[in-house]
Amino acid sequence: MPGTNVHRLKARLAAAHADVEGKPSARELEIAAEEIEALWDELGRHADELAKERERNAALFERAPFACLITDAYGNVRDANLAAYALLEVPSAYLHGKPLSIFIAEAERDSFRMELALAVRSVEPRPAWMTRLQSPSGKDHVVKIDLRPLPPEARKVSLLWFMREAA
Repeated sequence: MPGTNVHRLKARLAAAHADVEGKPSARELEIAAEEIEALWDELGRHADELAKERERNAALFERAPFACLITDAYGNVRDANLAAYALLEVPSAYLHGKPLSIFIAEAERDSFRMELALAVRSVEPRPAWMTRLQSPSGKDHVVKIDLRPLPPEARKVSLLWFMREAA
């Protein structure tokens, strides 16, 4: 039986030795912490750069000289710039969530819906087309529309619309 205790003791020592060998030293932990801190700093700088780029892009979108709108796959307005509000003759609070089709002249709505359906299924920009907008005041505008699908966000389709009054 004394031999059995020795075997158990040897097994426990071997297990303890293996456990110690698998653990990093204090210096290795210190180096790893420094590397993590450097990566964290780099990530922070990258996040700052992305935030600045996002602000620039938002300013470009907002100040574009032509109407820019972002809709979901059903044509409901999610975002629009100042030129879009002016073209559609509506305040910004009114436009968000509204279907873009309500601003299309009734005679043009079927072709508008067809273009929307084609854009939703496409990864390429649609060829530009002309249509008539009708503002809430009843004023008609003939506009040229460029429609582009945006990269999906969380599997949601978004479309980017550029509208300019036809000359």
